[in-house]
Amino acid sequence: MSQLIDIAIQYLGYPSVPYTKPGEGRTPDGFTCAGFVHFVLGEAGLSIPDYHTYELFDRFGILVHDGLQKPGDLAFESKYGFKPTHVEFYVDIDTLTELMDDYGSRIQKDLINDFVSATSAREFMIGSHGKAGSKVMLTELVRTSITPDPKFSHLPQLYNVNPIGFKRPAVLLPGKKYQEIFS
Repeated sequence: MSQLIDIAIQYLGYPSVPYTKPGEGRTPDGFTCAGFVHFVLGEAGLSIPDYHTYELFDRFGILVHDGLQKPGDLAFESKYGFKPTHVEFYVDIDTLTELMDDYGSRIQKDLINDFVSATSAREFMIGSHGKAGSKVMLTELVRTSITPDPKFSHLPQLYNVNPIGFKRPAVLLPGKKYQEIFS
């Protein structure tokens, strides 16, 4: 899975764009959160359908319990608690430290080193925040409570803490009824 992190790290600082319609935000010209995940998985040789964040959560990968996630797993968040609205790659401090020692790009290495040395965090996420003017970045993974929005009170709240879940990238092989972990 650290192959996915190695690819994702190369795109730190690339532009983010807001989601407008399926198929957009999947190139280095501008990434949505799900578009960045699609792009990195594609660079690693895994082609998946044109899924939005909630579809990735529902249809792709194998659920991993909090505490058992590994670098390269997908970390999902929910803005209001009734559906997944954001996805990034999970990465831990040990993997980042290893990449800082091995990585060839001085710019990315400095970005990682500056961020990691400014925090005592052990867990991070790499991804696009899908906002105009934003960039693909490394952020600290923080478990936070979700505050429901009253305008969505007619929808059932399913999640109360972010991240709402982790999924290990996996594929459905021809002739099989279950997914196998992508490696």
